[in-house]
Amino acid sequence: MSKPLVSAVFAVAKNGVIGLNGDLPWHVPTDLAFFKRVTLGKPMIMGRRTFESLPGLLPNRTSIVVSSGQPDLPEGVILCASIEQALSVAQTFCNADQNEIIIAGGSQIYASALPFTDRLIVTHIDAEPEGDTVLDCIDWSEWVSVQAEHPGQSEKDQYACHFVTYERIGV
Repeated sequence: MSKPLVSAVFAVAKNGVIGLNGDLPWHVPTDLAFFKRVTLGKPMIMGRRTFESLPGLLPNRTSIVVSSGQPDLPEGVILCASIEQALSVAQTFCNADQNEIIIAGGSQIYASALPFTDRLIVTHIDAEPEGDTVLDCIDWSEWVSVQAEHPGQSEKDQYACHFVTYERIGV
């Protein structure tokens, strides 16, 4: 089996904001449905705070939490001390039918996983909300857009969004 594809999946506003008080600073159900679609059936690596912001274990996904401490995690969540260990563990959940690992945040996890990341799956939120967490670790000149999807804004979406997949240049 070939080396798994490592994909960082995140939503980012025009001003680089990805979070506010441990949550998303927008309500865009279209993005949540997209996140589910691209992560279903795949191992997901995230930090403790990101895991704690979720409504619970996400069905049909393996949750791998990176933390230097010993957080109290529900049964079924795998704890790892480093991004390297998490990637090694996640690889054991890959196979010929599903050979992709998801990096699901937060900002410190994205930054530490970036050297290992092959692809960015990004929801661009058409807004500039206030936030306390920004994603500033990505040098966008190293990435090229390979796919874009413009779903339109549903009446339930606070803001419009579009989805872009980027691949590292030269890979």
